[in-house]
Amino acid sequence: MGTVKYDSHLLSAYDFKNNVLRDFYRTFSESDGYDNHALNTLCSDTSEITVIKMLAHFDQNLSVTITQLNEGIREQKNDIIERAAHKLIGTAELLGFKGFSDESRKLTNMIRNKYPQEVITASAYGYLQKCNELFNLLESSCPSLKIHL
Repeated sequence: MGTVKYDSHLLSAYDFKNNVLRDFYRTFSESDGYDNHALNTLCSDTSEITVIKMLAHFDQNLSVTITQLNEGIREQKNDIIERAAHKLIGTAELLGFKGFSDESRKLTNMIRNKYPQEVITASAYGYLQKCNELFNLLESSCPSLKIHL
């Protein structure tokens, strides 16, 4: 098994992936709207390293989504907001972020059902705040995710 340099220590690849998942689980297992069963199912259906890579890509997509949401809100372009929210639904749900996935779906449906612009804008601001909170929590609890991209 290979080794990975992490925080100036050499860890076996096995220890490294277990540390990433351990840190993730410690942070999110008690979070409101988080579904532990989804992550457990995903880990049993695929390899742990695949799950870590999915988390890393989700983290990266979350960052891009935040930028797109800011643009969509600023320019009142609902198509940008809808695409940004929609692209996170599936992966969020697979990784256990059930509440977040539901919020993504709710905003997407509001836009598709042509809710009044002020309602969409208010919901988009709330969703943007949730994106920022989730991104910051992922970044602080799992700082090594980016090396898996």
